Amino acid sequence: MPQQPHATDLPQLPDDAALRDRAAEDPEGLYDLAALVSRARAHGAPAALCRIAVALCSEPSSGAVTCAARLVDTLLCLDGPDYHRSLLRQMAWHMQTAQKPGTTLLFPLFERLPQRLDSAAEFRACLLQEIALRSWGPWDETYLAYAARLRELNHPLAWLPPQTLSFEDRARSYSRRRNIGLGTLTPRHLRARYPEVPPTEEGARAARDAREVVDPRRAEAAGEPLAALEMWEARFYELPEPLPAADWNAGLLAGLPADCLAALTTDTLAAVHTTGDDVLADLFLAAFAGGTQGGRQEGAYARLAAWRGCYALLDLPRDVPHTDAVRYAAEHRWLRFAAVDGDHNDWFTDSHWEPFGCNQLGFAVLDPTGRRIALLAATDTDPERDMDEMH
Repeated sequence: MPQQPHATDLPQLPDDAALRDRAAEDPEGLYDLAALVSRARAHGAPAALCRIAVALCSEPSSGAVTCAARLVDTLLCLDGPDYHRSLLRQMAWHMQTAQKPGTTLLFPLFERLPQRLDSAAEFRACLLQEIALRSWGPWDETYLAYAARLRELNHPLAWLPPQTLSFEDRARSYSRRRNIGLGTLTPRHLRARYPEVPPTEEGARAARDAREVVDPRRAEAAGEPLAALEMWEARFYELPEPLPAADWNAGLLAGLPADCLAALTTDTLAAVHTTGDDVLADLFLAAFAGGTQGGRQEGAYARLAAWRGCYALLDLPRDVPHTDAVRYAAEHRWLRFAAVDGDHNDWFTDSHWEPFGCNQLGFAVLDPTGRRIALLAATDTDPERDMDEMH
């Protein structure tokens, strides 16, 4: 029986540029290097394997695509180390980003239908969603057949539409950029970009009559895209009477019982009107980019989390078609909110920071009956920026 390599057996890797050159010139040799690294027990082995895998996926050639797929099929395992699952998602994003629209180089990866949900099927499921986010089309039958097989195997990503909808246009644009985060929109930014209805006393009165509806399962689904952020909150309310459109404003929000709204008034809170696709885009971005402490989902699972969050805000069951959900979202009224600079509560204290020191979002949605409200907010502060501000 061959001996397992020792920690000192981890080979010294060249820099990333040299790895990309090697992926273009000798993808087979780079795969062999990945196999050697994967057997090493050194502390730096996961990072080294990730660098090699990304180099292979970033090279838009048949040889590199084949070797990257072989790396997935032979060296990575869903039941293995935790970083394997994350690496599969990264590889799918990099491989898709490297390819030209309409390329046929990826077809061979989908010709053999999966029999079970292993690492090979997981990688290809992610890759299909990355393709969808680039709006390639019309889809080839090879892709559609593989997607149908994933639905038969109940893969979670198979719930998504095979092609992105116009409702996802902003989210799709975010998926092309890796170094991007939520950032913070101050009230001044919001008022410059979105229409605002002035607060009304009737809105404030409606808030005093609101009854909170506790629904932990719905709250968890709504907050799924925000799981990597420092704090998030999802709350639901019911009004005794339908709310007139003119009273859907900051006056109502300021009166709702929620941690993210605590101590805020209409003088310190801006609430502007927006649409459901704006909400979906920010939910996608939150999951795609992760938080200041990590948790990046990449495009495939960010798309899944964003749609699940949107369905929860709309209080829709998962068997409702996505196109129907888009039509239903248009019947709702949406608010986006933020607080002015200052120490008003634990959520918006640092809203004056420029991205990416403090990332925040705040949304509220009123259903077509005018009586049911869903609230979703999140904040994520970079601790290193915290220390910088203190000094």
